[in-house]
Amino acid sequence: MIKFLSTLVTIAMVMILGVTFVQVLVRFIFHVPLGGWDEVPTYMMLLGVWLTAAVNAKKKDHISLDLYVLFIKNEKARKIIQIIGGIITITVFIIFTVSLVEFTGYNFEKGATTAGMKAPYWIILAIIVFGVVLMIFYYIVHLINDIKEVLKWK
Repeated sequence: MIKFLSTLVTIAMVMILGVTFVQVLVRFIFHVPLGGWDEVPTYMMLLGVWLTAAVNAKKKDHISLDLYVLFIKNEKARKIIQIIGGIITITVFIIFTVSLVEFTGYNFEKGATTAGMKAPYWIILAIIVFGVVLMIFYYIVHLINDIKEVLKWK
């Protein structure tokens, strides 16, 4: 799954580069904008950001500032704080996802489209939903593993 997601992100980044390059050439050589195509790099960046966030959640690679490590030396207490932080993170992402799904459904019902390409707006939002749901899944897996580790302690 990680390889697949990484491949999609790579394709999105190549598309950003390609579309931007073509836009610059067409604009400066022919003095004509490519109508609507200026949206593509933005959407590909959204795809790249949210899928990369899911990959980083899987790898436990997100940037974090764990200051409690400086003050709490007990390994068990650290692990419990980590579990509590994981529960809070999952809860916040679930709340965000519920709101985002409602917003996506609203845009689907209204038939909202993007300004330039007239692409259905809900597709772009669905990409974000997909990335966030993957992040929640990976955070839950890590949380379960952390809880199992704590339960093995005596």
